[in-house]
Amino acid sequence: MVLFGRAEETKQLIAVHSAVCSSGRSATVLLEAASGCGKSEILADLTDYAESVGSVVLQTAAIDQEYEIPLSLLRNIADGTSFYDKLARRFRALSTDLSGEQGEDVCEQLRRDTERYELQREFCASVRELSQSAPVVLAVDDVQHGDQESLRQLLHLARHCRTAPLLMVFTQPVAGGRQDVAFGGELLRQPSFTRVRLPPLARSGVQEVLAEAWPGRLDAKVVDRYFALSGGNPLLLRALVEDHRTHTGSGAVRPSEQPRAGQVFRDALLACLERGGERSRQVAIGLAVLGDFVNRELLAQLLDLGREQLTESLQALGESGIIAGYSFRSALARDAVLDALDPEQRVDLHLRSADLLYAFGAPPYVTAEHLLQAGRADKVWGAGVLQEAAEQVLLDDHVQQAVSYLELAHSACEDTGRRIEIRIRLALIARRISAAAAELHLTEVLERLRVCPMPMATVKSFAELLLAHGWLDQAREVIDCAVTDDRGTHDGVTAGSEICASWDSVREPAFWPPVAPVAPVREDHDGEREDGAQRNSASTPPRAQGRAAARRPGKPWETQRPGAPEQYVAGAEGLLEITPLTDFTLDLLLNAIQSLLYNGAPDRAMHWCDAFLRKSAGRGTPGWEASFVALRAEASFHRGDLAAAERGLRACLAAMPQRHRSAFEGAAVAHLVAVNIAQGKLDEAARHLSRPMARSLSNSVHWLGYRRARGMYHMANHRYHSALRDFHAAGRLAGVWGVDRPGLLPWRTDAAEAMLRLGERGEALRLATEQLDMVADGSPRVRGVSLHTKALAAEQHTRVALLDQALEELRRAGDGLGAARVLFDLADAHEEAGESRRAAAARRRATRLAKECGATPLLHRAEPADGRDRADRPAAACRLESSDPVVTPEAPSPAACSDGSAPARRQELSDSERKVAALAAKGYTNREISLRLFITKSTVEQHLTRVYKKLKVARRDDLPLELETAVEV
Repeated sequence: MVLFGRAEETKQLIAVHSAVCSSGRSATVLLEAASGCGKSEILADLTDYAESVGSVVLQTAAIDQEYEIPLSLLRNIADGTSFYDKLARRFRALSTDLSGEQGEDVCEQLRRDTERYELQREFCASVRELSQSAPVVLAVDDVQHGDQESLRQLLHLARHCRTAPLLMVFTQPVAGGRQDVAFGGELLRQPSFTRVRLPPLARSGVQEVLAEAWPGRLDAKVVDRYFALSGGNPLLLRALVEDHRTHTGSGAVRPSEQPRAGQVFRDALLACLERGGERSRQVAIGLAVLGDFVNRELLAQLLDLGREQLTESLQALGESGIIAGYSFRSALARDAVLDALDPEQRVDLHLRSADLLYAFGAPPYVTAEHLLQAGRADKVWGAGVLQEAAEQVLLDDHVQQAVSYLELAHSACEDTGRRIEIRIRLALIARRISAAAAELHLTEVLERLRVCPMPMATVKSFAELLLAHGWLDQAREVIDCAVTDDRGTHDGVTAGSEICASWDSVREPAFWPPVAPVAPVREDHDGEREDGAQRNSASTPPRAQGRAAARRPGKPWETQRPGAPEQYVAGAEGLLEITPLTDFTLDLLLNAIQSLLYNGAPDRAMHWCDAFLRKSAGRGTPGWEASFVALRAEASFHRGDLAAAERGLRACLAAMPQRHRSAFEGAAVAHLVAVNIAQGKLDEAARHLSRPMARSLSNSVHWLGYRRARGMYHMANHRYHSALRDFHAAGRLAGVWGVDRPGLLPWRTDAAEAMLRLGERGEALRLATEQLDMVADGSPRVRGVSLHTKALAAEQHTRVALLDQALEELRRAGDGLGAARVLFDLADAHEEAGESRRAAAARRRATRLAKECGATPLLHRAEPADGRDRADRPAAACRLESSDPVVTPEAPSPAACSDGSAPARRQELSDSERKVAALAAKGYTNREISLRLFITKSTVEQHLTRVYKKLKVARRDDLPLELETAVEV
């Protein structure tokens, strides 16, 4: 196979052999080629041809390991069958003699020279004697490895056998071999000397080789790829073919579109470098170590080579198909060269490369990569270069690479303060990978902070990072210590104020409506955390609490700007539109999206989560993506889409590392437990609650949601006292941390629901009213939940009105699941008031919503509150009114408004049509609607007909929930 594309060279050698045979005079041929390009094979082809036509062939191959052994090359030739045993014995004896100690005795030296000369004459005579019977072909492969004594004998033979039919053929690489200048110059003096240069295979030669391996028509692109990867080197090309056969099996009838370079290719490439000579191999190593950032000057200094030697070696490597210019043709080739290096040599080369690159002014990331490969940064400038390189590669989102640079910088740096700064930066960057990775760095910095003071700027960034992870106790500890230590300096007071502002931004986010003040939580139940630590004011020392309280506004809600939730939604979306996603803006963006949920805009929250997920996709930031996925799942839960919420949360948990757990995992588990409870999957919820959690969870703000989720699980299993303990514990801790906001933790209505189950209606009413007062202008969803709970605890005559208000708020918030719960309770309230028709309408709509949400437990309430069977109920409560118009919709869509969003419609409803539709959706008859709106029954029917057509529904049960607004009559 390797002789494809060698027709001209083969003809040239055969012609020289024919000239020797016909003229009876000697000739010398020097066959040169890069390693792997077939010089040994073409020499073997020539010797086979010579033997076939009756010539005597003397052949051998020089071995690098025998270079120091005198006459080793000629001994191999003399051991052939064409020589007399006597001559072979003399070669061995003289070789042994010359290999011994070289004394200074002149007589001994003269004896050896005489013996050497006599052996030369006898060798020439023996060859001439052989040539008398038939032409002689003496072939030596890899003559560059031949010992000096043997090369002298061969030169003597060439000079004294010119009139004999002797063809001497030698092969050697293009460059890089161990060259004997006298031998090469003497060959040039021979009258019949021919130099044959074997170039790499052309594209046509590569195509012939592939056609021989896979007969049939070959795609031109496939040939081009094999040609580009092998560089026309027959040995490398054969290796690619073998690798393909190894991977696909010998029965493969066509080559792969992309050549598969495997172990055979790797071994062939290393063999090429080994046979190409030490100098070429060192140049290949230098190119592999320097990588992409390489030039002639750098390479020459690294390898301590002259310009001519370097040029010659680069040319040889290029002709062998290993490199193109200064680059390897494949990453596998470069990796093979590096892997073959001795570890100590590799480290030394990388350190020397880093020194050279730093002196040359190379970009920091180039120098840093060599320091990273060496695993050391001993120089004074090492840590600084690594830090600069980390920031550079972060611009291209190479997160893991940046982390590796900073970790090496941290280990190389001896300054304690700088090591802490590097660790804080590592924690910030590691959030891109996972919250758990970041928390490992935070823990180490926190331990060092307790024994080593830090500059105020460092304290500020660290405190903000702790707040971002929800470590509120630790953040407050850092803030208090820093402000106390620097209270006497102007810079310290300024920085302390900035840190306090960061703390207050957690308690009072910019796009969240202010909350009203509340009385302290009563210690009705256990005053201990689950781990046994006292939860009175012991979270921080009293002195620190006093300082923190003095620095924060006494009434933070009074400093907030007033406004409706729509204004806060607009402000948050304005921020989201102009803010890029970076390490420093991540928490701001998450807070803004969370405020959209708080202000009743879950659809917009999902939109922005999707937008930032698209921006973070492909950037190597699974930690960021997990945050947005979890927030999107929470938005789906707020909309009542339980299936989507469960999918998102499961994906979020699956992406989190299991070896190092984070407190953020507790938040995702808490949301998933709430979703499973709403779906009726209590076994799933129990399994998630028994999942091992991070030790840092109980010290994080995520612990609040986890305790609440556990309380919800107790509620679902009718363990109301246990649930109440969890709700109150979460509430107390939220108060201590200063984050008692119903939008974050509506623990009061949770506790009120447990109180109702225990028969404490008065306390339930107080808690629901208190929470409602806190969100007077705030979250419609929390307001709806608060009104709902208040209605259940209130007197019967006010219940329907409160439930109507709750339903309106939940529709504004797009909470289909909450609306379904209210509708079921509204149906029960109507039943108790004797309004069976309205009860039936509310129950039907609640059942539809519960099915769309996937809330299986709610479907058990599809029957009337008094337990009567639906068949026993009055027919008027269950059937459509006979006077209702029947409209066949083009595309009925009863689920169009399950999330409270506006339905798809061709035209907007007029005010009159909306009022009629709203009352019809509430279960009023046409006659009752006409009396309430002071219009005729016929007009009501006409309005309903137009409404059904515009909304593409068939009956009043399919009217969207958003139409059930308060109607002024």
